[in-house]
Amino acid sequence: MLGVIAIHAARYDVAVDLIGKAIAINAKVAPYHSNLGHALRDQGRLEDAAASFRRARDLKPDDPEGHCALGFVLQELGRLDEAALSYLRALDLKPDHAEAYNNLGNTLRRQGRLDQAITCFRRALDLKPGYAQTHSNLGNALTSRGEIDEALACYRKAVELKPDLLEAHSNLLMTLYSSARHSEAEILEQARAFARQVERPAPAPAFRNAADPGRRLRVGYVSADFRTHPVGFFLERVLAAHDRTQVEAVCYSNATFADSLTERLRASADQWRLIAGMSDAEAGALIRRDEVDILVDLSGHTEANRLSLFATRPAPVQVTWLGYFGTTGLSTIDYILADRWVAPPGEEARFTEAVWRLPECYLCYSPPALDVETGPFPGLANGFVTFGCFNNRAKISPEAVATWAAVLRGVAGSRLFLKTVSLADEGCRASLRAQFEGHGVDGDRLILEGHSPLAEAMAAYNRVDIALDPFPFGGCTTTAQTLWMGVPLVTRRGDRWAGRMSQSILAALGLEEWVAEDPDHYVEIACRLAASLPELAALRFDLRRRLEDSTFCDGPRFTRFLEEAYRGMWAAKHP
Repeated sequence: MLGVIAIHAARYDVAVDLIGKAIAINAKVAPYHSNLGHALRDQGRLEDAAASFRRARDLKPDDPEGHCALGFVLQELGRLDEAALSYLRALDLKPDHAEAYNNLGNTLRRQGRLDQAITCFRRALDLKPGYAQTHSNLGNALTSRGEIDEALACYRKAVELKPDLLEAHSNLLMTLYSSARHSEAEILEQARAFARQVERPAPAPAFRNAADPGRRLRVGYVSADFRTHPVGFFLERVLAAHDRTQVEAVCYSNATFADSLTERLRASADQWRLIAGMSDAEAGALIRRDEVDILVDLSGHTEANRLSLFATRPAPVQVTWLGYFGTTGLSTIDYILADRWVAPPGEEARFTEAVWRLPECYLCYSPPALDVETGPFPGLANGFVTFGCFNNRAKISPEAVATWAAVLRGVAGSRLFLKTVSLADEGCRASLRAQFEGHGVDGDRLILEGHSPLAEAMAAYNRVDIALDPFPFGGCTTTAQTLWMGVPLVTRRGDRWAGRMSQSILAALGLEEWVAEDPDHYVEIACRLAASLPELAALRFDLRRRLEDSTFCDGPRFTRFLEEAYRGMWAAKHP
């Protein structure tokens, strides 16, 4: 019981020690192993946690909670088929187990089985109507299916039921960017509502950091995405290029697992700290002990963010950059790093942070370490043009569908190849075909595919002649991958940061002629490119070199600009 109390107090090391002593006395008590599993999971030791939950299950196989707990950690480990089996066993034992339905729904959603996931979430809500987490999870599944208005209603219900469910607030904010009907003013107000949940009045903190404006700065990066993820792709060359005479880089990882990119990032960092499982107070105390000068949020409102940690102001200067595309809403974050394309002068009122613009693109891309060659235009062999988009389904708005349908109508015999995890679901595919048919485009002209491993997904670009960027929420990592594979991309200049990322990338390559001002201009550019495939052939094989030689991939150049920004922020703090 002392161990359980330690878990509730977020003293996981103490909990593991105490519960381990209980098990040493009597190893045949299932709850001891289950409690140890919870402590280990909260520490981020997922494999060890799974082993403890299995031992508890073996000792008490008729306990639905044990199967549910094992399923949860297997889900976190990405072993989705095994997780689903554990949840189904829990439901066999307890058919009215709302939590098991909720967790099974999450697993099915990650597998792209959206209709089944939605059925599970609705069943959980039938059993437990006030289950705020399930309302938020149902919103995630509806977002994955492109049903944005319905998803927003779910997130709002979750926030109404549980105002301190920060995950639901963040999901609401993320999804608002996918709808053209919601203004930046509304998004800003929702961000401020999030901040009101995490920011508490407190005296200004005192820091031991030396005020010398010219000394070496200690910069801390906070993320759950130091891995094969957009954040990893855009951070790798920056970490490696930091001038160690000017900057000491400390990474604070909120992740419970790692991969090969994690290891490369770890090798480039001066210090690596694991904060997964730490409370905000514990993580903040660690950052203060490290005497971090500038703490950089790399998540914004994306999954597993630690904005509540930034709300406690553990560092003198706090910045948000890279992982998000708008304001966090927090008054405790001093700056947001941008560029003149994504946040043009005059839009400062959209942010609670001060906008600090880098002189070039605000991103620095590290192309994938894959042996995937660029192929010739498939249209030259096929006899028809294939347009493509590999962005997630939530970004394919009704406005984008209408514009893409106009492109298809304007290019006789053309096809549209869409590839994303949600399209593994037949209901999602049928809905999308129906939308295009409503604009006079036969559903047979759509090629719809689900998720593939990265190398296969990249190779699939060799089946695309011209890429179409969605709106109002455009691509970013997908844009970089598209261009790296030699595929020209048409985008629309958006009314918000989330719709301008492709423009910023194309500007770095000197290709702003592919940026449209409105839907009619978008259709015109796409049709013009489709009519000139032979002329584009040489560019297709040169586009990868052009991207890799551009400032967009120049780690040392970008990092000098970034370090100058950090130096300027520190000097402003200590004039």
